[in-house]
Amino acid sequence: MGSYGSGPFDNDGAFDFVGALVRKRTPSAGWKFLRDAVQQVEPFAGYGVEELVATGEIVSWVKGRGKHLPSEHPTFESWLKKQGKRVPAGFSAALDEKLKAVAKLGTSPAWRKNVLDIARRASGK
Repeated sequence: MGSYGSGPFDNDGAFDFVGALVRKRTPSAGWKFLRDAVQQVEPFAGYGVEELVATGEIVSWVKGRGKHLPSEHPTFESWLKKQGKRVPAGFSAALDEKLKAVAKLGTSPAWRKNVLDIARRASGK
């Protein structure tokens, strides 16, 4: 049985996603993993939405604007420290576009608001 909530890490898919991310051995492997999540999301099919929202919050943390922390993954904080405050060029713009598209499809006002807040913090706007 799955666990769901409106936060970026309040579901099983996002929890597993963060677990897979922190197992990446190098920052470049981690960013490739995150970039793949952004590129592979299919918002209209519902595929990859949990991972996309989690990616938005992760980028917010890298930029020093994080709000929600995946506390069940204590290794996330050590992964985060390895990143510094560097986000690969072009990453935030692609992420912002996908997050806003996903937010439009949400049925819960609280969830939409949360996704738009994550998009704002991840893009720096």
